[in-house]
Amino acid sequence: MCYQIFEARTTCVANSWLTTPLALSTRKEVQSGHEKQQEHAADQKLATFLFTLSARYKERGYSDTRFNLMVPRRDIANHLNLAPETISRLFKRFQRDGLIDVKRTDLQILDLPALGVLGGCNQMCV
Repeated sequence: MCYQIFEARTTCVANSWLTTPLALSTRKEVQSGHEKQQEHAADQKLATFLFTLSARYKERGYSDTRFNLMVPRRDIANHLNLAPETISRLFKRFQRDGLIDVKRTDLQILDLPALGVLGGCNQMCV
């Protein structure tokens, strides 16, 4: 019998502990935990990126809560090593959660402290 332990590895066993209900449920928990960890990492990456970008605008004398995203989402995704679809989903989620407001390239940060906390930044990530 073959089981996919993780995404890239399949193990074939005959009558081993991997076939028990406990092992099967444990495997599912590990996989869902891994998926949640990856999603959290994506949230954190984008939040840190936006928080840092905000700080850089502020250093240059511009608004730190409203600016034009001069970089396409595809390039943001490449910079953060994420899929462009993930960036789009995260922008929508951040907007739904009241962290940001995005209209095409116009970005307004509605809750900068919460964005910093999500990104793991205490004061500044710069």
